[in-house]
Amino acid sequence: MPSFIVSNLPEKTRFMHETQTKWRKKNWESTLKNHSNDLETLLSVIDLFDIWKNRLPRKDVTRSLSREIYTDAYYSIHLACFGLYKNAYISLRSQFETAMRLIYFSNHPVEYELWQSGNEKWRGDLLKGSDVWGQNFKYFVYVPEIGELEGRISSQNDNLWLTKGNSPKLKEIYSKLSKHVHSVGPYLQTRSGRLSTKYNQDEFKSWHEMFNDVQKYINILFALCFVDRFKNMPASERDQILDLAIGSDYKDLVKQVCGL
Repeated sequence: MPSFIVSNLPEKTRFMHETQTKWRKKNWESTLKNHSNDLETLLSVIDLFDIWKNRLPRKDVTRSLSREIYTDAYYSIHLACFGLYKNAYISLRSQFETAMRLIYFSNHPVEYELWQSGNEKWRGDLLKGSDVWGQNFKYFVYVPEIGELEGRISSQNDNLWLTKGNSPKLKEIYSKLSKHVHSVGPYLQTRSGRLSTKYNQDEFKSWHEMFNDVQKYINILFALCFVDRFKNMPASERDQILDLAIGSDYKDLVKQVCGL
């Protein structure tokens, strides 16, 4: 193996390595100086996926996609610490998508095998939408526990509805994440005029809020779509999920629907 010597790198590669190393260090230190406690909480939240991995049906889809869900969340944090907010949002959308696929494929093993092999034709043949959650996330409309939860939410609190109303939460979150993926004007990473990204407190705060929302709604979907698994968890594990991820706005509703 050749030794790594910076001075031996080609000129442009060396310049890129040196400048990127410098700004990565600066952004990491700025982020940690201002948000180390926030990051500690976020890392505790994604540790909850270890609970789900151990409690969900022991199938190949669970083993495979649980790893991907955790890794996407972890790298979203990692990228945000570098000031790479756009990339951090992209990881969050991937996490959100993978979690919804895990729910669907847990009950659709044939489709999972086709998807895993890279076969995309079956989606157009079988689904009314571009992915397993269907148009406007209609797959989840047919989950009885989600219908019951939404039935317990009054029209005065329609901002909590997951699948119905003028601004259902699943669609709202996915739409916001997609604006970063597709570089919609206000979400360009170079809109400040800089080519290299920089720690920004407001951008970190916006990403942090979205990160929490994604974890919240993944955990709500898991609790309602795997309701028996959730109910049969040790109370200490359920409480961690309810308190750390789901939060006060949905906690009692989820407990009522699950008969807890």
